[in-house]
Amino acid sequence: MKKYLENYLINGNPCTILLLLLIPTFFIRYFLANAQIIAPDGVLYIKVAKDISLGNFQSVTEYGFFNLYSFLIALFQTIFRDWELSGKMVSIVFGSLTIIPLYCLVRGLFNQNVAIVSALFYIVHPRFVEYSSDVLREPVFWFFSVAALWLAWEGISRKKYFPFILSSLATGFAMFTRLEGALIFFIVILWILWFLLSDKRNRKKSLLYACIFVFSLPILASPGLILLKNKLHRWEAGISINKIPDLVYGNNQPLELEPELLGRASGKLQAFFDLSTRHRYAAFFMEVLYKFFKSFNAVLFLLFLCGIYKRRFIPYSQNDKMVLIWFSVVFLGSFLYLTKTYYLGTRHGLLMVFPALVWAGIGFFEIRERMRKWLDSIGLFQRYARFDTIFLFVLILVILVPQTVSSYRSDKAELRKAGVVLKREGFSKTLFMIQPSLSRVAFYADADTVQLPKEVDDNKITDFIDKYKGALLVIDERTIDDYAPGIRKIIARNKFEKLILPEMNQYREYSFLIYKIN
Repeated sequence: MKKYLENYLINGNPCTILLLLLIPTFFIRYFLANAQIIAPDGVLYIKVAKDISLGNFQSVTEYGFFNLYSFLIALFQTIFRDWELSGKMVSIVFGSLTIIPLYCLVRGLFNQNVAIVSALFYIVHPRFVEYSSDVLREPVFWFFSVAALWLAWEGISRKKYFPFILSSLATGFAMFTRLEGALIFFIVILWILWFLLSDKRNRKKSLLYACIFVFSLPILASPGLILLKNKLHRWEAGISINKIPDLVYGNNQPLELEPELLGRASGKLQAFFDLSTRHRYAAFFMEVLYKFFKSFNAVLFLLFLCGIYKRRFIPYSQNDKMVLIWFSVVFLGSFLYLTKTYYLGTRHGLLMVFPALVWAGIGFFEIRERMRKWLDSIGLFQRYARFDTIFLFVLILVILVPQTVSSYRSDKAELRKAGVVLKREGFSKTLFMIQPSLSRVAFYADADTVQLPKEVDDNKITDFIDKYKGALLVIDERTIDDYAPGIRKIIARNKFEKLILPEMNQYREYSFLIYKIN
C-alpha cells in the first residue's frame, strides 16, 4: 500500500491527479454555497451585473465600477437564471479551477509530491472555501493570478514565447477583477529579471520575454477597451488602472486630531495616539503580519515554518527564490496599500497565503521525514511506516475540516429570512430606504434600495417622502441610534406608518423596524 501510494504520488498521471483534486474542490464549495448568506459586497456586484445585462453601462459608474466578475455573473445568469446562484457559481467554478494552475505551478517549481499536498491544503483551507462559495470577486482573481504566474513560469522554464502572451492576458483579467492584479505584473517582471541575471547566456531572450509580456496586454485588450469606450463614451480600463493613481497620490494628509476632539480625549488616549502616529509604519507592518497569520491557519503555519527553516530532506533550490519574490511582492504591496487606505482585510492576507502554501507543502514532507526518524528510533518504523503519510494528512484534516465546514455565515441567516418575509408580504420591487448593514434584507426581498444617510434631518426626509411615496424604511432598533442619531424623532414627526409583522419579531440578532412612507 505504502509503495503503491508513494509511486503514484511520484509517477502518477498529472491529468488523472488533477481530476481527482478538482472533484472534491468543486463539491466542497458547492455544498457550502447552499448555506452561505450573500456577502454585502455581493449585493453590489449583482447590481452591476444586472445593469451590464441590460446594457446600462452608464449607470454602473454611478454606484460601482467595472470588473470582470460582474461580467461573468451576467454571463452565468443566462444559464442559471437566479442572480445569487449565478454569482455563487462563478465563485465555485473559478475557485475550483484555481487548483489547476496552482498544482501545475508548484509541480514545475518543485515536484509532484509537493504540488499534490499544496493543492490539498488549498482544497480544505477554511478561508479559500468560504470565499469560493460566496458572491465575491476573489476566486476569479485567484484563478487568473495563479494562472498568470504558472504561464510565466512555463515560458521561463521552457524558454518559449507564447506562454508570456497568455500570462500577460491572464494578468490583465486579474487586474480587471481586483486592484491587486497589478502585483502579478510586478512578480512576473521580477521573475524574468531574475532569470536574466542568473543566466547570462540568455539575456537577450529574457529582455524579449519581458517585452512580449508587457506589450501583449495592451494589444490584446484594445478591442475590448474600444468596445467599452463606445458604450461609455470615455475610456474605462477597470479598477486597477483607475484606482492606482488615487492610491499613489491621494491620502497624504498628516495624522492629526481636531482640537475639540483632542480636548475631550483622555491622557492615555492622547499618549496612545501620539505613539501610534510616531510609529505608524511599525503598526502597519504588524497589521500586515497579523492579517497573514489570521488568513492562514495555525497548523499550516507550522508546516510553513518547517518548509522555510532548516530543511533537511528537500534541499533549497533556485526556485525557492521565485516563491520568495512572489511572497515579498505581495507582502510589500499589502503594506503600501495599508499605508494609503488604513485598511487591510482578511482577503488581502490570502494573497500571501498562496506562496506560503508552497512552503507548507514542503514542510509536510519535512515533518513526515522527522516522524519517520522518530519511529525508527523507538523501533516502530517497520510496523507503522506504511501509514505515516496517511496518518499525518488525516491529522491535519481533523484540525482543518471542522473549521472549513463551519466557515459559512450562518449568523447572518436572519437577514435572508427577513427579506423572504417582506417579499412574501408583497414588498418586492418596492423601494427600501435602508440602513446599510441591512442591505441584504432588501436583496432577498427582491427590492430596490436607497441608503439611509448617517446625517438625517426633516428636510431630507420630506424630500424623500415627496419623491418616493409608498416606499419602506427598514432599520435595526438595536443599532440605528449609533448609525443615525435623531432618526427616531424625525420618524415621529413625519408620515411613517409602522408595519406590524409578527414573523419579524422572532429574530435574536436583529430587531427590525419597518415603516411604510405614506
